[in-house]
Amino acid sequence: MADPVGRPYWSIQITDPQRDTMFNQRVYTGGGMVLQFLKEKIGDDKFFELMRTWFDQHKYGNANSEQLRTYLGRMDEGIAGLEAAFREVIGAAGASADFDDFLKVLARDAAAARAALRIVLTRKGISSQLVDNLNVSTHLRAVLTDLFLLDEAVKGLR
Repeated sequence: MADPVGRPYWSIQITDPQRDTMFNQRVYTGGGMVLQFLKEKIGDDKFFELMRTWFDQHKYGNANSEQLRTYLGRMDEGIAGLEAAFREVIGAAGASADFDDFLKVLARDAAAARAALRIVLTRKGISSQLVDNLNVSTHLRAVLTDLFLLDEAVKGLR
């Protein structure tokens, strides 16, 4: 089905299909475009490793809405405690002053990631598109990058 006149490709809201858009090409090609975009961003090797890992971890599985909400709620709680946990580890090593500025960055990134999680959790229905957008959220990725950096830096304290 072609795009209706005056409704360009990216204007179709696939999370709220209507009678005139539910079979639009955007619904069928959008996922592939996102995967291609991701592949171009992270490179072939990392992309195919990610795809194999994702498949290995999730083959034959699925989750219901309540399981998804529970998982996302646990993520929110875990992210909330990151700064305190790292402050404790770093403080025990006597290096608090060295890390103080970056722990503020972690706190800021964690707050943004939690806001993204909470907006998803407060929706009546959690669509696959909403989950996909959360998965590629720069806010969640910033927290992961912060954790990778801190993990490497803290290794030197032990």
